Amino acid sequence: MKDDKIKKQQRRYSMLILKVMGAVLAAVVVAMACVLVYANVKHKNALKEEEKYLTPPGQMVEVNGHEIHVVHRGDESAKHAIVFIHSNKTVDDSIALEPLWDELSDYEIIYVDRSGVGYSEDWDAPKDIESMLEETRSAVKAVTNRKTYILAAIQSGGMLALDWADTYPDEVESIIGLQMYLPEQYTNLDDNAYCSLSNKIMLKLVNIGGQRLSDSVFPDNDYNLYSKDQMDRRDALIAKNLYTQGMYNEDKNLVKNGKKVNEAGWPEAVKMYLIYCNPYEDPYLHENEDALEMYEEVASQSDADPADTYNTNYRESLKAHSNVTVDEISGPDRLIVYNPQKIAQMIQGYTNGRN
Repeated sequence: MKDDKIKKQQRRYSMLILKVMGAVLAAVVVAMACVLVYANVKHKNALKEEEKYLTPPGQMVEVNGHEIHVVHRGDESAKHAIVFIHSNKTVDDSIALEPLWDELSDYEIIYVDRSGVGYSEDWDAPKDIESMLEETRSAVKAVTNRKTYILAAIQSGGMLALDWADTYPDEVESIIGLQMYLPEQYTNLDDNAYCSLSNKIMLKLVNIGGQRLSDSVFPDNDYNLYSKDQMDRRDALIAKNLYTQGMYNEDKNLVKNGKKVNEAGWPEAVKMYLIYCNPYEDPYLHENEDALEMYEEVASQSDADPADTYNTNYRESLKAHSNVTVDEISGPDRLIVYNPQKIAQMIQGYTNGRN
């Protein structure tokens, strides 16, 4: 009899615990729903306020029935035209690159926001490497009569630049890499390594304004490169288009595209100048606390200077290619936001040496 009472008591406690847990879960769901409703209302109101910052700095051209944003500036009579190719998950390069372009005013400069990026129209665009290349080429040809270009590839934009050189070698004078990734970096990855359920969730959250709940998605101006107007325009663009269907499609194809480019082979006939960051070199090392802390940690575990070994993997991978020159610059992984004057000097030195 006593055992029955104990069992009944235990069942009552269990039911009570389940009810409490259910109530807590329901409260959490309601709270999250309220937060998302608040974010959505805030997002819609903010978009109206930010409309004044969302005028494209370049021009809109039609490619395959869709509007593509192209920046075309600099000296159209210059000997060289440089086509800048952005990375994946990059929204604001059409503005973030402006300080570098100011330093390269003696070149013809062309930049294309791919579908779903920046100011370009977002749609369910195919993002296999062939489609992205043809879209980019069409947009470039819509604004210039040039037949050849120097391609300046940023990070994963290197896959598009290498594919361009493989597919249309007569159009590519040279490739300049700004922290350019290599196709072999993708060969051992799962095809969905850069695209998972979290990407789908992010796409949904951005559509309702979830990005406005965190300031961390917006860029800083630690090195005072940008004016208030530029920062306002960057923030507005990121707030509106932080992650789009086009960007999701590109992430979904990122590894497959890298493998395709790797299989096509390295374009040995095209000269390349690849610049990589080295955060363990001054002045950046002593300007960034995180870099200095990491440097000291790595230095404590090795007799070698971390600055000397930071880019060893890239140097080892690229030394087999006689058409490649590798260089380094003090700065973060996102090179373009740190020292555009130095980057411009390196680009000018390289192109002038080739003239």
